[in-house]
Amino acid sequence: MIESVLAVKNVLMNREVERKYKIFKNSEEIKEIIKISNNKWETKHKNNLQFLWHSPFIDHDLEAFLSMYDKDKPQNTKLLDLGTCNGSQAIHVAKKGFNVVGSEVSPTALKKIKYDTTLPVKFVLDDILDTRFKEDEFDIIFDRGCFHSIVLWGLDKYIKNILKILKKDGTLLLKVLSDRQKRFMSEDTIMGKKISMPYRFSQDMIVEIFREDFDITLACLSYFHSSLCDSEEHKAEYPMCYFFILQPK
Repeated sequence: MIESVLAVKNVLMNREVERKYKIFKNSEEIKEIIKISNNKWETKHKNNLQFLWHSPFIDHDLEAFLSMYDKDKPQNTKLLDLGTCNGSQAIHVAKKGFNVVGSEVSPTALKKIKYDTTLPVKFVLDDILDTRFKEDEFDIIFDRGCFHSIVLWGLDKYIKNILKILKKDGTLLLKVLSDRQKRFMSEDTIMGKKISMPYRFSQDMIVEIFREDFDITLACLSYFHSSLCDSEEHKAEYPMCYFFILQPK
């Protein structure tokens, strides 16, 4: 009886995920949307726009996780900074001795990154929705702004490719904008549909989306340190987000 109830609950949860996060379903339509989206990001970087989650400092949740990471030799741990933008997070992690790759869909963003080439970090052009990374390539994937920007057309491909390139005993560190965050609200129009950009999540929403493929070992309310909030007017008003530690089942 309990198993039947759980099975029904799982079906209902999957239908809810389908309803909320898959507003674009046609495969050809999705291919076109990915091109449009990537071109929009390239234009934003060419125009030197600052993003809500940009920060010159290492992310505090990432730093806390790495401080507890139980590997003796960080140089043997390969970390992907997914959607690296200005490369700040990848560079900070490389300075701690980790082997780091920063991926980005915008060629302009990659050209702007300045770093010490002796560090164990490289930056590559790659789209997680059509990734060229190898299977089981990464021990840690850090996503600080990618998923909440592509979820409405890239959910299935995102999960499929994360599972492909992340080692079976690896860890996905995910930060998404919280639905409690009311500032910085904006919409984008893609294929004639207005969508929230970036998308805002509750903790339960992320559980809905990832529970089938990942064990969630930590879920907590957090914040993005944001360069946009460093003025006296907005100080201590950093955007609220959720931070999750997930591991493949």
